[in-house]
Amino acid sequence: MALVEAERARNALALAGERLIDARSELGTAVRLPPSALPEVAGELGTKVDDALPYRLEQLLASAPNLPRQRALAAREDAARARLGVERGNRNPDVTIGVHAGREGPSDARERLAIVSLSVPLPLFKRNDAAVGQAITDMTQAEIERAATLRDTEVRVRQLWSRLASQRERIQRLQRVLVPASTDNQQLSAKSREAGQIGLLDQLIVNRQAIDAERDLIDLLAEMQTTRIELEYAAGWPQQGSSR
Repeated sequence: MALVEAERARNALALAGERLIDARSELGTAVRLPPSALPEVAGELGTKVDDALPYRLEQLLASAPNLPRQRALAAREDAARARLGVERGNRNPDVTIGVHAGREGPSDARERLAIVSLSVPLPLFKRNDAAVGQAITDMTQAEIERAATLRDTEVRVRQLWSRLASQRERIQRLQRVLVPASTDNQQLSAKSREAGQIGLLDQLIVNRQAIDAERDLIDLLAEMQTTRIELEYAAGWPQQGSSR
């Protein structure tokens, strides 16, 4: 049994190493790094979940409109609204007024004249309805797209926020109940084996339970950090000055 468990552990460790290599390669490809300069893993996963987060849900929702896509959609909406104003202005006839001075009459009796001209394009009552209607359609579509994108972003932020809160609560329960209980079981099983009350196989089972509890905690910590990164990315929360 010990040989089987040891081999399973070595296999799991090798699998984790392969995933690490894949993650480093994906990161190097994303930031255009050569294979010789792939980033190394540094830092701690972090086990303190009692500390408050550096932001609240309201702050994340307020940060969502600052996402690049949201700013692009807002600029597109402004451009559509400006185009609508231009097309509505083209409804009025483009009246041109001209003033010039000249002389008229025979050479010995020329008179100085001031001439005022007024030109109006035809048709005079053109309403430019087609262009105005297209501009209204474009502006409405831009408004709907921006509102829909913002709504989807807020839904995603709220979903990830709820998931992060649930994961933090689960981690606190594991740290408060399961991990200490597993450690106590290990100590009690060691004393029981020394006293001859249990055998080696029973102690191995207890040790395996403790290892499984620690592994569950590590997996949950990794999930929590992943959720936190997704949440900050979805909300467009600035990452300057923070470490990962």
